[in-house]
Amino acid sequence: MPAFQSAHLIFEGTQGAVSVIVINNRPVSIEYSFHDERFNGIVVPMGEGNMVLVGENNEDLEQYKTLFADNIDWVI
Repeated sequence: MPAFQSAHLIFEGTQGAVSVIVINNRPVSIEYSFHDERFNGIVVPMGEGNMVLVGENNEDLEQYKTLFADNIDWVI
């Protein structure tokens, strides 16, 4: 099993808690979104891996995607 490292940040968004998870695994080929009854999320390929953002439904994750994608340095 490959050994990946990750970082997990939780902060308060406009609709509730937002999780940002950065994983140094193989980047996905394209960005994609997912959702269920309560949460929505996006998986964003970047740098050496992927960034996953998860928030309550109606949370504008795009603004956080831009903020973090522009400011994350891959040191994990």
